[in-house]
Amino acid sequence: MGNAKSSTCPINLAMMAVARERHIEQGQIVALRSALAGFADDRGIVRRKEFDRALKLANLGDVEIFDLLFTMWDNDGRDEIPFKGFCVGISPLACPYDNLAGILRFALRVSDNSNLGYVRAHELQTVLNGINSTASYFGDAHLSKEELAAVLEIIFERGVYKIAHEDCIRRLVSNAYIKRFASGKARTHVQFKKDLATEISIEPRPNRDKPSSLSPRLFLENRFSPRRQRWRGYGVKLISPRSPKRQVSLFDTNPPLTNAPKISNCIPRILPALHTTLVLYGK
Repeated sequence: MGNAKSSTCPINLAMMAVARERHIEQGQIVALRSALAGFADDRGIVRRKEFDRALKLANLGDVEIFDLLFTMWDNDGRDEIPFKGFCVGISPLACPYDNLAGILRFALRVSDNSNLGYVRAHELQTVLNGINSTASYFGDAHLSKEELAAVLEIIFERGVYKIAHEDCIRRLVSNAYIKRFASGKARTHVQFKKDLATEISIEPRPNRDKPSSLSPRLFLENRFSPRRQRWRGYGVKLISPRSPKRQVSLFDTNPPLTNAPKISNCIPRILPALHTTLVLYGK
């Protein structure tokens, strides 16, 4: 029942530090899952009394850590937990020195009690939700529901309803959301004050060397959402009909259209917006 060590560094999560302190074996997680399955109701829910009986049946020895984990998962105080989500969620605690692929591999093994070797979308959702929940209980940065939904959409492309474990792992470890989760880094939000919102429109002098239909119009715009109190975007658009779009840096000193107003004159109005994009339409 020993845990295989990975050649790579452990992922940077607080729950992995707990794993290295408590020394839970993978065989204990598998034995607990099998025991709990016999006590679960039709919804896959196990109550505290049945959980205690399953601990004895699984012959786990020191059960204190599992009792504490039950309390952690019973966050609404009903003395009940979803047994599969619980076992999958605490499975990383039995992988103290594994890399991300090893942790996911064991989590999928715990989820696959029929040894089918593949996972469906709702099953992978249970796996990711379980690990995500345990991470949040230990204070780690975790993924939002929207981010988890985006991961599932990427893994299960249109027409795909099941995927082999190794293929699933390969896609997960390369996913940006999963990599950020494993790094322990929280997603950062940049908020701005409402009084920074401005809207100005500048009409440059017509370009006398080109037909009037191609004369560009510079439009500076920002958008602020009072409801979310969050910056919604800030852009500078130089519009010209029949012209391809391309993006350059706001601080590009050589804009492609010399007849447009100098962008340096606009910087004092734009600088408060950190996420500023200059979108130029022109030849």
